[in-house]
Amino acid sequence: MKFKECLLCVFILGIASLTSQTQDQPAGASSRGVKPIGVKPVDKFVETRQPTPPPATRRVALPANNRRLPPTTPIGLGLTIYRQSLNGEWISIAPTQAFRTSDKIRFLIETNRDGYLYLFNVTNQGSPVMIFPAGDLHQGANTVKAHVPYEIPNQKASQPWLEFTGPAAAERMYILFARRPLPGVLHDQALVAYCQKKQQRNEECIWEPSRSEWARLVAHAEGELVGTADSTIGQAQSATLREAVSRGIRHPANAPVPTLVKLRASSQAKKVMLSVELTHK
Repeated sequence: MKFKECLLCVFILGIASLTSQTQDQPAGASSRGVKPIGVKPVDKFVETRQPTPPPATRRVALPANNRRLPPTTPIGLGLTIYRQSLNGEWISIAPTQAFRTSDKIRFLIETNRDGYLYLFNVTNQGSPVMIFPAGDLHQGANTVKAHVPYEIPNQKASQPWLEFTGPAAAERMYILFARRPLPGVLHDQALVAYCQKKQQRNEECIWEPSRSEWARLVAHAEGELVGTADSTIGQAQSATLREAVSRGIRHPANAPVPTLVKLRASSQAKKVMLSVELTHK
């Protein structure tokens, strides 16, 4: 599958674990004994599309023992995969869809907070390779805004899709969304400088974390709550969604929900990861 040629020319991101111990858990599951939130993960994620109301112009001071802490939102991200149909339409599909040679797909990623996104790709149980951020794209930047949908690849790219080519393989995409930049991961000008040095040596600009770095990056990033909106599968991409993508604006609250949602049960969690395996048969 043409990952590097396509993904380095579009806005994409992510990360996750090399072992089966960090695979996605079923809906309502919880790791480390964390209790699930009382509503479905997809519903909880969509609720945060509502903009936070502005603070009151006049504030009344509360007694010291009655002051309320500002509300916090559990960190989460949503993913929808679209495949091009024979008539050229982009139709949402199940994440477990098996793919054939020449199939064309796009990802749509949405987060519920402002933050930083990363993408790593692993082919056939190999080593993780960072696809985004990229030194030759947006000056190495990888910031995203809450509920602004990011299409991967973007329709304005020279090849606005990912195409399955070559021999059959298992391509696992790891997406990580964090409130703050991940320590030790190159981004912005540091990544640009790293790529420039690679280019001077006629080397491809790829950053690969060591096993210890990878373990550190994915630690404490498990999404305890997984939600799947089966009703969204098989739907053509809506005009509302296309407008949000093309203009870089927030989803309206009534926009189609993501097919797959990963949400942390704790509102104090600093990052969340989501992984999908793309099986090329």
